[in-house]
Amino acid sequence: MACSILPTSLNASRIKFLQAEDVVINNLKDDADKELLNVRYDHNVYINLLKFLFGAGIAAASGPAPRTIVVAKDGNGQFRTVKEAIDAYHKGLQGRYVIFVKAGVYDVYITIPKYAVNILMVGDGHYKTIITGRKNFALAGIKTMHTARFANNAIGTR
Repeated sequence: MACSILPTSLNASRIKFLQAEDVVINNLKDDADKELLNVRYDHNVYINLLKFLFGAGIAAASGPAPRTIVVAKDGNGQFRTVKEAIDAYHKGLQGRYVIFVKAGVYDVYITIPKYAVNILMVGDGHYKTIITGRKNFALAGIKTMHTARFANNAIGTR
């Protein structure tokens, strides 16, 4: 009812203001996305960004700094496969366990064990780091619940 009392010109100017505000917000989001995309070219910068985001602030509040592991198919990381990085997680680890997966196609099925809590897996980008698999009910007769490329049995995994 309150809107019908206001003159039409006021409603139109308010709509224009909100549209302009929306354009500004979208431009800011686009600029922020571009900055994040630029980071992917230098994984050391990305690792440092992760340490900053998940390190100092969260570590002060929740315990020790995160342990960061790098997976690279070309051998430039601590591990060549995601499975090796997950298997390196040891029970009783305090703090976050960050697995940074460099660009590449990883044909693997990942199951996070129940004891492997607080794992954060990050890739180089949507179209840079791809985890894929080929299990299929129709071809292999495997139940659908066993065809997941990524299965999580732990608490706190992201």
